[in-house]
Amino acid sequence: MSTRILVSALVFAGLSSAAIAVVHGASSTPNDWLLNEPDADKRAELVQDQFGGFSAAMWEVGERWSAIHAALERSNLDLAQYHWDKLDDAIASGVVRRPGRKPSAEEHFPESFAREVGEDFASGDVERAWRGFEKGRNACMACHVAEGMPFLNDQAMFDQRTPGAE
Repeated sequence: MSTRILVSALVFAGLSSAAIAVVHGASSTPNDWLLNEPDADKRAELVQDQFGGFSAAMWEVGERWSAIHAALERSNLDLAQYHWDKLDDAIASGVVRRPGRKPSAEEHFPESFAREVGEDFASGDVERAWRGFEKGRNACMACHVAEGMPFLNDQAMFDQRTPGAE
């Protein structure tokens, strides 16, 4: 009977150690690249690196911007408003990651502006929604200039315009 207890205790101890190792980040697979890092500060740096800076947020903004244009072409104002709200969230996330971009973001995309353009999309009026699109386009381009990156304005997404706009 004592052998059974000893074996059971060893098995339990082994399983407990394995569970504790997994919880504390020890792992034997390369796919656990984050959990394998024993230093908590280094793990935090690895996570931070994965989120990227403001350029990662701008990538999402660009994709959503093109989606807004496509939604407006279909007169799907609900979808345009959805992407506008998510675009605003992406800018806010970018500011968290790169606080130095906050002054330009607040100047060109203040809450009142985000709300105004959102209301343009929510209006049910396709022409008004397109006017909101132009407001957003102009704000994006002005922000790029203010940040010293006017070259960002020379890309296909900014060729997307309101029908009839020049």
